[in-house]
Amino acid sequence: YSAELSEKIRRGQTENALKAQNNGSRPPFGYRLVEHKLAIDTATAPVALEIFKQYADGKTIRDIIQDLTDRGIRTTTGSTFTYSTLGNMLKNRTYIGEYHYSATVIPGGVPAIIPEDIFERVQSRMEKNRHAPAAKKAHDEYLLTGKIFCGDCGRAMVGESGKSHTGAIHCYYKCGSAKRKQGCHSKAVKKDWIENIVVGETVKLINNDELMERLIDTLAEAQDEKSFALALLEEQAAGVEKGIKNMLNAIQAGIITASTKQRLDDLEEQREQLEEQILKEKIKRPALTREQIRYYIYRFRNMDTAQKDQRQNLIDNFVNAVYVFSDRIAFFFNYTEGSKTIPLEELKREESKHGSDLVGLSPPQTKPAQGAGFCLWWRQ
Repeated sequence: YSAELSEKIRRGQTENALKAQNNGSRPPFGYRLVEHKLAIDTATAPVALEIFKQYADGKTIRDIIQDLTDRGIRTTTGSTFTYSTLGNMLKNRTYIGEYHYSATVIPGGVPAIIPEDIFERVQSRMEKNRHAPAAKKAHDEYLLTGKIFCGDCGRAMVGESGKSHTGAIHCYYKCGSAKRKQGCHSKAVKKDWIENIVVGETVKLINNDELMERLIDTLAEAQDEKSFALALLEEQAAGVEKGIKNMLNAIQAGIITASTKQRLDDLEEQREQLEEQILKEKIKRPALTREQIRYYIYRFRNMDTAQKDQRQNLIDNFVNAVYVFSDRIAFFFNYTEGSKTIPLEELKREESKHGSDLVGLSPPQTKPAQGAGFCLWWRQ
């Protein structure tokens, strides 16, 4: 009987999963259950979006937790946010609309709260922070952390260092899978060598007048597009307005109870909050002239690429991903059709100067992240 009951439960849960229905787990922060399915909670979804945007823009988890605590915002269990709860939240793919249950994954199975470009920026920063201690141990800064990938397995390459017999410290990027001996046999590449190549190619990119002017046109046109956050807030405001109208119609029809008045007060308070959030979101996106956009982009041409902070700024703004192969390096930049592949034959001069450990790599099996870096407008 027990075995039969377990089989019926599993079968029922599988059927629910195929319909993207909830199987008893608590809804993530920002969602609520409506007829056994996840739906956007208009009260907490804007807060969830705000959390992702703050982390993507550089705010630390500690500062975000402190801000949430000061505002009295709690998790779905009523507890204060912790490193664990916030960290799990930032990795949860439900927020980009993916339904997950056991081995069942349904893209678009739930309404999305977070745009994919913001979610990918968050993952990239979390990956970079995860490897930050290794970078400090190496007494050097790895400018490509979170952006450089192995061509053999597609895994991120991380910074590491070692001492030679003379006591000199040598820094490398090495595939995380190869480092942990998980099936990949690609070797490390020298840090300065690959960083110099990436910076050099990025400088060539921003000195291409025709390409930069096309980019300026794209950015100027994109200012007219409404942000996802603003569209979500306006949709929520419309829903609240409709709820207020229904409550007023009920009152006019003589349906007046204590709960009716309380519900109306709650809706009006929610409307005021949404109106304030909509105003703040509009202020965040001031219109820029073409000359202002041109000035911002062209100022990168005057950077001193010998300075580490300026090299990092250049990479963060323009480079999306770099894949290292046995015979070439593939670059993905932050603009439409921004890809370039360079045969290592063209790099022999640099290789003879700096040396290389590039051997035995094959094409990658994963795609680079999209939408990271310079500006959300650059997302294809």
